[in-house]
Amino acid sequence: MPSGQVTPILGQTLDTSEKGFFTAVLKTLGAPASALNLTELAGWSEQEIPQANWNEYWNPLNTKLQASSYNKEPGTDVPAYPGAAVGVQDTAATLAQSNFANIAAAFRKNTPINTYPGTGPELSQWSGGGYSTVTPRAVSTVQVPQIAKSTGFQTSGVPNIDLNPLDWLYNVGLRFMFAFLAIILFVGVILAMRAKSAMPSMTSAAQGARMAA
Repeated sequence: MPSGQVTPILGQTLDTSEKGFFTAVLKTLGAPASALNLTELAGWSEQEIPQANWNEYWNPLNTKLQASSYNKEPGTDVPAYPGAAVGVQDTAATLAQSNFANIAAAFRKNTPINTYPGTGPELSQWSGGGYSTVTPRAVSTVQVPQIAKSTGFQTSGVPNIDLNPLDWLYNVGLRFMFAFLAIILFVGVILAMRAKSAMPSMTSAAQGARMAA
């Protein structure tokens, strides 16, 4: 896959374990979800945030992509993503940028990051000078039901809930509209049935009046 391109993931149901999240990142990036790549992403994320908090804001590598579009992690300028799919998409999109081309190439070629040429300066840029190598660790397979703190959406086990607030309002509005139309249709059917059942009585009354006359 050419540098700077990623495969869309939004709208898909994701495995919300750490392994599932990073597998989706690698697939979106066009890289194999190998044991090497998964352990390196897991280790890298722990150099950014504690392992226990990897999914707290669905931004385990602390990418700043679309930072202006979402709430921020407390005390930082790092975006708190509303769900797993947004986190996957923006993490992969950041890795696909030209200034991280060597890191992306290492993942795509299933090569250890620390031995791939040019990755040290890119890791240093990513971390603001905090580190220039990655220490791999085992990746967790535990599913993590999670309320994304940036929106309050439930983000585990349901498809396509990774929406920004405007998308969420739009979807809620559509649901209310369809519910309202369904109620109107139901009431209309009931009224029509009552009107139809009342017609024989009215006809009988009219015939009786004519006979009396």
